[in-house]
Amino acid sequence: MMEERMPAGLRRRAVRGPWRRHPLPGGARDEGFTLVEVLVSLALMTITMTALTTFFVATGQAANQQSGRQVGAQLAQDAIEQARALKGSAIITGRAQCGGTNTCATPVAGVAPYLADVEEWDHPSGTAQLPTTPKTVTLNGLGFTENWYVGRCWQATAGGACLKAQSTGPTLMYRVIVAVAWSEKHCAASACSFVASTLINSAPASPLFNSNQAAQPPVVNNPGDQTDEKNIPVNLTMTANGGAPVISWSAVGLPPNVTLSQSGVFIGSPSTVGSYPVVVTAKDGFNLTGTAAFTWTIVAPLTVATPGGQTGDATVPVTPLQVVASNGVAPYTWSATGLPGGLSVDSAGKISGTPSTAGSYPVTVTVRDAKGASASTGTITWTVAAKPTITAPTNRSDRKSTPVTVNSAVSGGTGPFQWSISGQPSGLTINQNTGVISGTTPGTTGTYTVTVSVKDAFVTVSSTFTWTVTS
Repeated sequence: MMEERMPAGLRRRAVRGPWRRHPLPGGARDEGFTLVEVLVSLALMTITMTALTTFFVATGQAANQQSGRQVGAQLAQDAIEQARALKGSAIITGRAQCGGTNTCATPVAGVAPYLADVEEWDHPSGTAQLPTTPKTVTLNGLGFTENWYVGRCWQATAGGACLKAQSTGPTLMYRVIVAVAWSEKHCAASACSFVASTLINSAPASPLFNSNQAAQPPVVNNPGDQTDEKNIPVNLTMTANGGAPVISWSAVGLPPNVTLSQSGVFIGSPSTVGSYPVVVTAKDGFNLTGTAAFTWTIVAPLTVATPGGQTGDATVPVTPLQVVASNGVAPYTWSATGLPGGLSVDSAGKISGTPSTAGSYPVTVTVRDAKGASASTGTITWTVAAKPTITAPTNRSDRKSTPVTVNSAVSGGTGPFQWSISGQPSGLTINQNTGVISGTTPGTTGTYTVTVSVKDAFVTVSSTFTWTVTS
């Protein structure tokens, strides 16, 4: 039997046991695989098939997941097209705005950001053109739930974001949102969703398009003649209807230090008094233009004169005080601080009333004009005295034909004072400045009811006593 030779430098290790190949008659070796080789091959095949199984399972799962998303997206887009087919005025038919007693369901996941800038109109109030409750659709054994939401917002004519604040633009729009939800274990918490939304004009009918009709230029909304005051920031925004977005703005003839931004907002504080003829131009995306012309008048800043000090008596109506404003932009509004109790300033800047308590009051009057500018007086000192009272003679008796001198006095009040007397015996008079009664009693006897009066700057007060002339 011939010995099998190995390449130089190598030698065969003897294999002992049942795994060894056995020689055949004639010196040949048996063919095929040993048991070890078979087992190793089976192990390798098992590992390979396991990996392929995982691959095929993952591929199938991904296909199922993608199929569900495609169906959800198609359902959402079909729902959006259903909304677009409606007239704008029909979008909120049968719906009421959420809020107050009009409760609305909490939006499903992913919808809240779309509702953040709109007024939500999802409270059922009748037969709605768009569903107000979830709608279930089953396709290929998988259930899909359609959730509909409608919001109201306003968009500037030139385009941009649609917001719930009406001041942002003149165009009322409706935002329709459709969220399709379905269950599938490959999504977070087994909840899958697809959200689609669109903006729909609130116009009653969709616009008609005529390919033979030429594009129309923007129509500028003329704000009319304007009046502002020197050194006070202006507040005016231009708007236009029609035209192709985006509208850009320019102007000529503006007051010094006033400019017009590309978005149509006037900026600046006019620096020079005068009258300015202004022409504003709006240019749209097709380079078509519209214009508006108006006169912009700039007046001197608002001022107010400071009256002199004022006086009055407590419990006595004051002489009305008119505070005078000049320039600025009428109408004016007035306010005052530090007034004596009982006094007030009216809408014309006149102070009147009845002060209740004596004292000295530092008063400041402020006037504000139609543009928000304000001016204030300096301090007006308003002095309120106690109401005057008379210290007059008490009942007295004097002999006939007798010279007499009787003093009268006043306390409180606001001078100068003027005295008077009535009902006195003949021959007696009162000094108008001092209140001293003097003269000679008459030559006949009698009893007299005498009234002494004093008048200050605001009021007259009196006191009465009995004067008897004896023999």
